[in-house]
Amino acid sequence: MRQKGYFILALVFALLAAGAVYLYLLQLEQQVKQDLDYASIAVVKEHIPAHTRITVDMLATRDVPVSQVRSDALQRREDVAGAMARVPLYPGEPLIRDKLVFPGETHGGLTYLIAPGKRAMAVAVNEVIAVGYMLQPGHRVDVVAVLEKKGTEENIPYATIFVQDLLVLAVGQSLTPVVPKGQPALTVTLEVSPEEGQKLALAAERGSIRLLLRGAGDEGRPEPAPFKLHDFAVRLDTVNEDVPAAAGLLTAAAESLD
Repeated sequence: MRQKGYFILALVFALLAAGAVYLYLLQLEQQVKQDLDYASIAVVKEHIPAHTRITVDMLATRDVPVSQVRSDALQRREDVAGAMARVPLYPGEPLIRDKLVFPGETHGGLTYLIAPGKRAMAVAVNEVIAVGYMLQPGHRVDVVAVLEKKGTEENIPYATIFVQDLLVLAVGQSLTPVVPKGQPALTVTLEVSPEEGQKLALAAERGSIRLLLRGAGDEGRPEPAPFKLHDFAVRLDTVNEDVPAAAGLLTAAAESLD
């Protein structure tokens, strides 16, 4: 009787063990099936230093099991080209979204917004210079400088538009358009070429500048001649000479009506 009980107990344990093995094999089979599904992702082909603009030839593609693909991994090399590496990237490393900064994105900071060959330059502003504090990142401006030219007897003031169509990168410390609140920004950061930066620095140090806000979509580049203070006097003289003639015409017209 006791042997029969031992036999039943052993049979129960055997069935439990078989069930556990079956469940394990079933789970293993599902895992293998999942691992057999592959996805193609973009990976780094060569070492890419931080702050480097990524090109397609720096990347390769690799097939990896779907279960190992991160949700923020980029799959196509073409989708990565043009982005900047925020940190160093190493061969074979998947391209993760958080490690990249794409054109126009601000989360990486000002340095990633500057176009190749350009520089960021801040200028001091007040309400007048900054167009009533209405400037926003993304606007485009011209810069007019008021300077003095040495004359024979005295210096001659003049105004000239010497740089045009500059991109506003930041207003104060803001890189995105915001509704002004609290203390107005005291600086505006412009995207300039090295040559434009030299001109702007000299004009700001030796004279005064004004920012001229361009209309949306306006790509024109007029070339007005510098306007001198003497030009006002010339125009006033012209107006004064025309006044008697105009008065005579008005008098004649009035007499004809009579």
